[in-house]
Amino acid sequence: HWDTWEEYEAHDIFHSRLGEKTIGQVDRVYEVFDLFPRVNKVGSKMSSGGFVWYNFMFARGSYLRRVEEPILASRRYYYEDWICRVDLPTRGLHPGNATERRRKAIQLDDGYSLHADYVNSLPNMGVYFTPATQNDTSLWKRFGDKDWSLMTVGGHRKGVMNNEIGRKVEEDLEDSEGLSGPKGKIDPDSDLAIFYNIYIPLAANETRRKTMRDDMLAPQINLLGRSYAVGAEKNKTKIVKLYYNTIGHPLDHSFMEEYCAPFDNLQPVHMNHYATGNENVTLHALHEYCKKEPANNVIYVHPKGSFHPRESQNLEREKGTTRAASEECTKSISKGECNACGYRFWMYPPHFSGNFWRARCSYVRELRRVGEIESLFRKSHVTAKSPPTNMTFVLSPERSPWLGFDRYHQELWIASHPNLRPCVDGFPIIQADENVTSSHREYFLLPGLLWKWATIYSDTAIPPKDSFYWSKFPDGMKYREAIVSLGSIKGGVRQMMAGNRQTVMVENSV
Repeated sequence: HWDTWEEYEAHDIFHSRLGEKTIGQVDRVYEVFDLFPRVNKVGSKMSSGGFVWYNFMFARGSYLRRVEEPILASRRYYYEDWICRVDLPTRGLHPGNATERRRKAIQLDDGYSLHADYVNSLPNMGVYFTPATQNDTSLWKRFGDKDWSLMTVGGHRKGVMNNEIGRKVEEDLEDSEGLSGPKGKIDPDSDLAIFYNIYIPLAANETRRKTMRDDMLAPQINLLGRSYAVGAEKNKTKIVKLYYNTIGHPLDHSFMEEYCAPFDNLQPVHMNHYATGNENVTLHALHEYCKKEPANNVIYVHPKGSFHPRESQNLEREKGTTRAASEECTKSISKGECNACGYRFWMYPPHFSGNFWRARCSYVRELRRVGEIESLFRKSHVTAKSPPTNMTFVLSPERSPWLGFDRYHQELWIASHPNLRPCVDGFPIIQADENVTSSHREYFLLPGLLWKWATIYSDTAIPPKDSFYWSKFPDGMKYREAIVSLGSIKGGVRQMMAGNRQTVMVENSV
């Protein structure tokens, strides 16, 4: 809080501008209320959850009579979404004795944004009356209809100015540094997107579904919303889209809106619902996103434990989500120190345990489609094991989780490309030891990794010269020299097999 308006305006440019743009348009607010009887709330920025961002708003008295009496809540964001807590009276209770109730879903068409919502990439929740094109209020469209053809967005009609009022609003926005930074740099889209795969068993009864929503999904969304990764985008006044698929039992989108609402710049986007499926559907959507947005970053998370709930899964889910959205991963990737960062990187085979990670799209787009990868893992295994290659499987079991078969291909997919540069504190140096196995035939060391890359990508797809693969694995540079000399991965591996036989002892994870 500041003692004077001048101090407030000087030290809190963002919020003071919000106040100016809201309170400074009282005449327009009155006009909206007069023209549109269904509008109950007017603010600078309407949210998709029915409240007004940052609580800069006007509201009808007749509407406020339906809103519950404010209670003393420990969750400070309660007072922002309070405006849409209609028909939930706390009758007869002192505010200090009342408990916060889950608000009901509310129609989105009872609010009106005074400006095109650049920060949240949403249009106005209503339309501005345009006598030149229509003379009644039937133009009203709900946001959920995705039909904006007759809507004005800060004076735009599908990007075209449609009246004098619209031109004036656009001029005001362009002449001001406004809510989104200097003129010419308005960009509502974050360079970070989060992909969330939600599975709720079809057979789960209501008690279990409620437990999953309250004890699994809600805390995980909270971790994301409070994370450094999302906060860093908020500092740039950018919205982070939380793209999610639901599998099994449906999940009401209002649940996602409610739990994302406390976080100013986390917006849930429901992609699809599948009666049956697995992580492939969301990983595929993430892959497609990266092919379109190669300069961006993605975070991938899921409610681990939804199929096999137990305390250890809860811990893994919390640690995995926290790590993927951590300050360390955010900064390391931003600085170019790596292209993938996640929870507990394992070397044999390379993957992030539990499948929680952040990655550069420029790397992700190089991967094979996740739906194709399992058959290629199987082909690599069969050909490596068969004569004359006869590879061994000693460092890790010759079983599906380590070979990438069945559902486990989803976890191994992100680290399946030779250009992987993971963010970890350090790698074990693999030391030679005569008590283990021949390193030149071991599938979980360089011979197998190279063989896998040749099978999945091409016979010349090797890591860059400065890759950790060459420096951390036995005889790394010798393998590279052999491959470059012959122009063939498989040729280089066979040449190394025919030469020196060395044995190794290793640690598995870092």
